[in-house]
Amino acid sequence: MTDTESERAIPDDWAEVERPDSIVEKYDPRAPALFEYDDRDIGVHILPAEPNVAHADTHRWRLGFVRGNRDNLEEAEPILVVHGRENAYHAAHVFMEAYDEYDEHSHDARVEIAKAAARDAVDEA
Repeated sequence: MTDTESERAIPDDWAEVERPDSIVEKYDPRAPALFEYDDRDIGVHILPAEPNVAHADTHRWRLGFVRGNRDNLEEAEPILVVHGRENAYHAAHVFMEAYDEYDEHSHDARVEIAKAAARDAVDEA
């Protein structure tokens, strides 16, 4: 992994939601991120794996597949837990890129391919 999160471009069909209320209020001050796909109510998010309490491992981050959108998060399916926000951000990018790359497949197949690619891209914590 050579690109830092600030240097790596988000794939064209995806957009990062600025300060997504549904997860920021719950997990702040650590910086979660939500990425939504342009024409579907799906996304991928990264957020701390544990609440922000004194005994928590604050270096573990969770990547999840999201059904719904920023205003109506219907379901979040955990994909993996990694050590460090950079690794979670990298896995999110790999998920988005794989989802885009396999556009000739069905939506469900693309999601499964993207989840597998994200898992293969980083070591789980």
